[in-house]
Amino acid sequence: SLNLENINIKNADALIICNSNFNRNLLKAARTKGKIIITDVHVLNNIDDEYNRDFLVNADILFLSDEQIPCDKKDFMLQLQNKYHNRIIIMGCGKDGALILENNDFNHVPAVNLRPVINTVGAGDSLLSSFVHFYIGGYDSLTSLKLACTFAGHKIGANGASEGFICHNEVIKLANI
Repeated sequence: SLNLENINIKNADALIICNSNFNRNLLKAARTKGKIIITDVHVLNNIDDEYNRDFLVNADILFLSDEQIPCDKKDFMLQLQNKYHNRIIIMGCGKDGALILENNDFNHVPAVNLRPVINTVGAGDSLLSSFVHFYIGGYDSLTSLKLACTFAGHKIGANGASEGFICHNEVIKLANI
């Protein structure tokens, strides 16, 4: 497991904690310190998934993909919300954009097609990281997701996981916000 002695979370606004086994102790430390916990369980096909249980229970903001959802997307998100009481749940839906559930209210944000799709590697990570950037920066969750879809829409027009990044102001300009 992760050695927490070298990690100082005291001044963190939030922690993005990957759903890897070695992060389970970090989840507990973050919860104890009252930090906002953001996690991505990636592909989930069962709300009772034992591997992801600790992450589902502790996430204030939960990201997941629609790839293997066994039922209606909104129904699955509501099941998660009712069981784990996450503050915000965001489901990436690929070419269909993303769904957000907050306060029992759903919103759909369509995908943003800024240029031809070259490579979708890193699209979900781009969605999560840009959402966090804008949300922690003071934007409301729906606006943050719109901006994140814009960022991801630009990102997938580049070839490779480390290409296609744009800055904050460019995202705002492209999104017309």
